[in-house]
Amino acid sequence: MKISKLLEVAFFAGFLSFGFYAFARTPEKITIPKNLQKILKSFESSSVLHIEEENLYLISSDDTTKEDEPLLFWVKENEVLPSPARILGLEKMTDIESMSRVGDDFYFLSSMGLNKSMKEQPQRNLFVQARKDGMNFKVIQVVDLRKKVLESLIKLGRGSDPLSNTLDVESHFVLDGDLYIGLKAPQTPDGQATLLRLGQISDVFSKAELNTQVYKEIQFPNADKEKNLISDLYLKDGLLWITTVQEPQSQGRIWSFDPQTDQLTLKQEFPGLHPEGITYDSVLKKMIVVFDESLNGSLLLKF
Repeated sequence: MKISKLLEVAFFAGFLSFGFYAFARTPEKITIPKNLQKILKSFESSSVLHIEEENLYLISSDDTTKEDEPLLFWVKENEVLPSPARILGLEKMTDIESMSRVGDDFYFLSSMGLNKSMKEQPQRNLFVQARKDGMNFKVIQVVDLRKKVLESLIKLGRGSDPLSNTLDVESHFVLDGDLYIGLKAPQTPDGQATLLRLGQISDVFSKAELNTQVYKEIQFPNADKEKNLISDLYLKDGLLWITTVQEPQSQGRIWSFDPQTDQLTLKQEFPGLHPEGITYDSVLKKMIVVFDESLNGSLLLKF
């Protein structure tokens, strides 16, 4: 198992200041019960939420079954429970990369990216509002978001038709009723990551065109040499917690970003690992991170 380093490095107003703290953090392997191993194409952790009333983690996977059933997975400690959560009211949804919660409302977002064969699939383009129904979730609203986001980027001067081959969104959050997304791709030519405000949730579901604005552009350090690609966002106490990966060589990282001051702080590094989701465990009072290590399985870290 790889050991991570914890770095406290702050980037603020063009200046770099840092302190260094190093200690071992060992992610634990997430175990999958045999009944799910038989029906899943793969289990590749892509996002995570802590559900306080159950004191369980809810984890999404890039893939589910051959039929692309809309499944999520309950996890206790680091063990997936045998009965998955279903998103009732949807026939298919896959590549769920991001989850959030506001009160009783849960939001699930697919990547909107093309599949491995470079083909568009409707079940990869969905943004869903749902509410908990026992140990499942029931759809309230659903929208195909890909075309709206592509059109918004073109209007912002951020893309053209070829952009449709590169769009990849693995993160979102909701603040004051507005939906924000973080673009894994495309980045700006100088390597900045873009956060978009798509507008009110109600408009996202109901309007043909979005009133999209650029919310923030985040300049990760050494962008000329390496690209830090946003794999998840989590909003806590006014700070954005960000996970990033690098492809194909990975230096996984966790950052915090203060939208009020634009201060970006590197929190932790994971050489060779791919952090894909981050959340806060309100019972343990710890941040939770899940990793997708493909053939080596999924990992979970508490810190």
